[in-house]
Amino acid sequence: MLTMYVSTFNVDAMGILFGKYTLLHKIATGGMAEIYLAEFTSIEGFKKILVIKKILPEFSSNSKFISMFIEEAKIAVHFNHRNVVQVFDFGKIDGEYYIAMEYVDGFDLSRLYAFYQLNHTAINISGVIFILTEMLKGLNYAHN
Repeated sequence: MLTMYVSTFNVDAMGILFGKYTLLHKIATGGMAEIYLAEFTSIEGFKKILVIKKILPEFSSNSKFISMFIEEAKIAVHFNHRNVVQVFDFGKIDGEYYIAMEYVDGFDLSRLYAFYQLNHTAINISGVIFILTEMLKGLNYAHN
């Protein structure tokens, strides 16, 4: 249900206003939602980089998907674990539901995999165990 989203920065540059947020880059599109790197700007130049998750336009009028999205936000807002992103905000702007979440700077596993493929090497077993252990800690927390 929840994923740690990271920026790839090789995606579309945007700068589109979305309520109190500015959508900077599209990070990914999944089965139900799209993820954007965004910036929140407040008074006195206060700025925060975060992630905005929005329901895909083709599902924005589907009550089943909307209910699942709302339920995800209601559950996730109570999570507090280092391996699960924090939820900061949930709402609806111009008919589009969104979840504002913590931004984690780094790269995803597909980029790590591509690096090792490009260099014709393999990640060592201790690296694999570390990644899997941290991932499973987050999943265990979320499901228990």
